[in-house]
Amino acid sequence: YWMHANMLTLNGQKMAKSLKNFTTIRSFLENDDGRMVSQLRYMFLQVHYSDPMDFSNEHFEQSKRQLHLLHNIVETIRNSIEEHKFNSNSYSSIDNSVLITDYQSFNNRINEHLTNNFQFSLVLKELHDYRTKVFDYINKTDNPSIHYLKSVKQIYQNIFQLFGLNYNEKSTENNDEMATIITKIRDEVRNQAKQTKNKDLWKLSDVIR
Repeated sequence: YWMHANMLTLNGQKMAKSLKNFTTIRSFLENDDGRMVSQLRYMFLQVHYSDPMDFSNEHFEQSKRQLHLLHNIVETIRNSIEEHKFNSNSYSSIDNSVLITDYQSFNNRINEHLTNNFQFSLVLKELHDYRTKVFDYINKTDNPSIHYLKSVKQIYQNIFQLFGLNYNEKSTENNDEMATIITKIRDEVRNQAKQTKNKDLWKLSDVIR
């Protein structure tokens, strides 16, 4: 269920039949492609239930892009785990105290937002902020900790399940030849970036990913 206790506007105007701008969630989802429900939920979650909320196609499109970014970080983590699963060095415990503290703080902040008057928008912000850190960790670490990546991945998936933001993890059996080639190219670019400390190569690596 979605609970909202303040004004709901449509494109900056009060929603009313007299203005002929009245719509329902049911009618909005008539052309659902299987993802719109989650995307609409994400848009609602960005506004606190006690604050005014404006619905517009622009806001909806922005929500679609933001949700895609969160789904993408989980896929990136999954790919990194798959890539390093045969590397024994990646199975050591998290021995970096900074990494441990940062991860625990991330998890604690999420729990605080959830229990502090349902601050869902702040939870989403935490997920996006930490997404950047995880991307950097994966790209700049030769032997990323499998334990750490699985722990972070679980937090994201728990929030997706809690908020109803569906994410269907892709099967590792569906990797085709093209994906393998692209991954190799990305790794070569990333290795060059590490050796030369070239920022442009890091950016290119991000694009390929």
